Amino acid sequence: MSIINSIAKCKKRIGHGASRNVFYSRRYNVVIKRMRDPKCAFDNDQMQSECELFDSMTEAEKEIFPITGYVELKNGEKVVMMKKCEVVDDLNEYRRAFFAADGYRTQVKFWDEAARIAGLDTKTNKCLADFIKKNGITDVHHQNVGVLNNHFVLIDAGCR
Repeated sequence: MSIINSIAKCKKRIGHGASRNVFYSRRYNVVIKRMRDPKCAFDNDQMQSECELFDSMTEAEKEIFPITGYVELKNGEKVVMMKKCEVVDDLNEYRRAFFAADGYRTQVKFWDEAARIAGLDTKTNKCLADFIKKNGITDVHHQNVGVLNNHFVLIDAGCR
């Protein structure tokens, strides 16, 4: 079965954002992000933004934003595939701090403190802050961050 067939068979959401639904493919062990309404320009811009970001990322950056690829369906809808990440529930109580961490130094300190709280490795936090800054990612909050391989990763970079 191709990834396109797996995408077509995705029925049960494992999550969602403001404009996208998230599914999981056991066969391919990836998260599949699809627009809720393919006709909505905002939704399409978010998908396009992540696809363009994927095309420009280095291998090291793919460790920070773990997209594995994307496909364009016959109807023109782009679908993004990403490594499955864990959610860090402990960060929910620190959500206000995400919005306060707007400066680069503040962000690095925030990620280091959050990693200590969550019991995670801190060595990639500077890379994460660099990636956010370099790409002008503006929608960084507790629901757009996950954990993969014991470090923080970005799981949504649609708003830039």
